Amino acid sequence: MAPPLLARFALDAQESFLDAAEAVPPEFHERAPAGLNPGSWIVTHAAAPHQLWIGAYVGGFDRDPWFDAWQHDRTQWPSFAEGTDALRRVFEQATGILNALADADLRSPGKMLETSRFSGWTVGQLIARAIAHLYSHAADLGTLAALAGGDVGIPGFMPHTRMAP
Repeated sequence: MAPPLLARFALDAQESFLDAAEAVPPEFHERAPAGLNPGSWIVTHAAAPHQLWIGAYVGGFDRDPWFDAWQHDRTQWPSFAEGTDALRRVFEQATGILNALADADLRSPGKMLETSRFSGWTVGQLIARAIAHLYSHAADLGTLAALAGGDVGIPGFMPHTRMAP
């Protein structure tokens, strides 16, 4: 049975984000024009909460310590290649979680500590937030691509959302 529509939408958001990351020209991997974030920051920033919200809070996996190490020093972040590798690991984990969900799971509470600012959120609410986060930062990547003459075409074909339930 196919996962719920919301989970399929998250799968499409992951693929759209990767497409956008791959469209960023090398000159914007580690730097960006004034007022914009470089690709390296965007991909790593997108990966960190996605692993928390989907991997840990929805899937019950431990928080990946790799993310905590760099988030404490906001003056430096991993390279574009390191961030993209981390993103792929996170998306692989999240894909397994999202594909295993049933409609009833969306109403279940997330698996976070009561001290979390997301305490009380349902699985569906966490997935919706993750989708919005990915698409908002995919647009940031699309801006970097557009500055170099590229076109990302977000949200793309969305094959998971378009498939029959």
